[in-house]
Amino acid sequence: RALLIDYGYVRPEGADTLQALKAHAHVDPLEAPGAADLTAHVDFARVAHLAQQAGLAVHGPVTQASFLRGLGVEFRAEALARANPEHAERLARELRRLTHPEEMGALFKVICLSSPKLPPPAGF
Repeated sequence: RALLIDYGYVRPEGADTLQALKAHAHVDPLEAPGAADLTAHVDFARVAHLAQQAGLAVHGPVTQASFLRGLGVEFRAEALARANPEHAERLARELRRLTHPEEMGALFKVICLSSPKLPPPAGF
C-alpha cells in the first residue's frame, strides 16, 4: 500500500498553486531563489486517475479530518488527555489543528493506493 498525505485539491482550482515559504511566511517565489522552500498543491484527482489506469485500487481522496476521525483520533486524544491531564489543553489544540477545516483538516487530503486484492484500509 501507498498512503499519500499532503495539501492539495480534488478538482483543478484553475490557478497556479506554486508557493514559496521562508521563515514560516509566504514570499515571492522569485524573490530569493534558493533561499525559500518551493511547493505546490497536489492534484489528487490526477493521482487517482493514473493509479486506476495502472490497475491499482484507490481509496479516497478524503480530507485529513475525515481520515483521522475514521481512525479514531478523537477517542485517542480523549484517552491521552485523561491519562495526562497536564497535557489536555495542548492535545486539544493539536487535535484542532489537525482536524479543523480552517486549519489542516480540509486543506490536507489523504489517498491510499493498493493492490485490488487487499481489503479497504482503515480510515476510509
